[in-house]
Amino acid sequence: MKTKKGVKKNKIKNSLFVKSFKELDKKLIYTIILDILFYVMLLGIVVFTFANLKWNFEAVKEAIPTLTYILGDVENTATEDAAQKLTELNAAFFIAIARTILILLVIFIVSLMAGIFFKALIWTRILHKKFDIHFYRRFTLLNMLWMVPWALAIVILLFAIKSMLVFFYIILIIFLFLHFTNILYVLFEKKKKFSIILKETFMLGTEKIHHFILPYIWVTLLFFLLINILGLLSFLPWRIYIMLFILALFLYFAWVRIYMSKVINNLAKIS
Repeated sequence: MKTKKGVKKNKIKNSLFVKSFKELDKKLIYTIILDILFYVMLLGIVVFTFANLKWNFEAVKEAIPTLTYILGDVENTATEDAAQKLTELNAAFFIAIARTILILLVIFIVSLMAGIFFKALIWTRILHKKFDIHFYRRFTLLNMLWMVPWALAIVILLFAIKSMLVFFYIILIIFLFLHFTNILYVLFEKKKKFSIILKETFMLGTEKIHHFILPYIWVTLLFFLLINILGLLSFLPWRIYIMLFILALFLYFAWVRIYMSKVINNLAKIS
């Protein structure tokens, strides 16, 4: 027999799904616009990265005739000249590799900072919080501290497990990461200590894990429903269909944020 508290919790969870659709207003449009801006920026970063990598390896490409010359010298036993050319070739390769690492590192940092910036804008809008420099600075620092152990866990698994099970564990880690990250963002307050935020995140995410089952079922069912509906529109011209498909995904993920924020907020209140 269910207690009054249990019935109250079930009513809250069951009503949140409907309420989330009632709040699809300017907040949803704002979220979609920010998502689109981020991915457009990310696409620009990828194009810029490939352009720079292509330019970077032009020096290596130009060194191929030098390598041919060295091989010819080796055959003709002109070892001194060949050794000098080989030294120049090694230097060219070293510089190209060093530049590649530097380019990828800079691009990774820029992409990470851009992602955190847009996430901060999106979540402050969803949660009706004020976005300012202090909020963004602490939000960025918390994200840095939060992502490192999860990334290390994936890297360790990749090297520690040599079977196909590694993909199962990585998927599990990604799911747990997304699960706890949504809670982290909802519970984040710029005046709270990081230790308190992390403690509340793990407590809510583990002790109330059974209360997330129904929301995750709704999220999954709606995703498959959306995919099936979009499948019925495959008769449309390819470009129009792709644009509609991408827009629908943006709309879906924006709704997921709104819905899950309501679920987490309510669970935090009744815990």
